[in-house]
Amino acid sequence: MPVIAYSRGVLTLEAMKGEAGWDAGLNLPLPPRPDFFLLDEARRHVIAYLDWVTHDLAQGPPPDELRRDIDHAAARLLEISLALCVVLDSDNS
Repeated sequence: MPVIAYSRGVLTLEAMKGEAGWDAGLNLPLPPRPDFFLLDEARRHVIAYLDWVTHDLAQGPPPDELRRDIDHAAARLLEISLALCVVLDSDNS
């Protein structure tokens, strides 16, 4: 997995623009009160990353590295999903 340089802070829509959007969506911390659009875009990037990392397993990383990458992405997807539940629940209140 290539390392992408970005200024540390919280996840923003701007940080997810361009080719490195998946990296920001996967690694930058969520802001204290993310909105639906930010979370939806981050979810899209994480799912695209999972598709990419599992696409060509014959040419992919060793199994331990693959497991670590998938575990990291799955944990992030869970974090995003739980935050989405909070956002959607507050919209319905």
